Amino acid sequence: MKLIIAIIHDEDNDRVSEILNAEDIRATFIASTGGFLRSGRSTLLIGLLGYLGLGAPLAWYLAFSTPWGASGVWWGMAAGLAGTALGLVLAFERRLRPALSHRQKTDFYSGKALKG
Repeated sequence: MKLIIAIIHDEDNDRVSEILNAEDIRATFIASTGGFLRSGRSTLLIGLLGYLGLGAPLAWYLAFSTPWGASGVWWGMAAGLAGTALGLVLAFERRLRPALSHRQKTDFYSGKALKG
């Protein structure tokens, strides 16, 4: 059995699916077009990097190279979750920054416009 991870564009989805079905290859498609970060597949890529790039290797290291054992797996996966959360927050902030820069800055309590 082999695992292949591929990122394809939405317009190619039907064609790739037909080809895989014709070759009798089983496939699972994960849509990453929902939510605020929908363009560029950023949510899927950040999740893959956080869990497979950070969490899984760290869990492996902590479980087998330290005396932590099974607890190391949980700490590694927790680090992957934290890394994914941080990546999503940074991507959200980066996407939201241009929209917020055009707003007039006001004082939170009085509602009066601030200088500068």
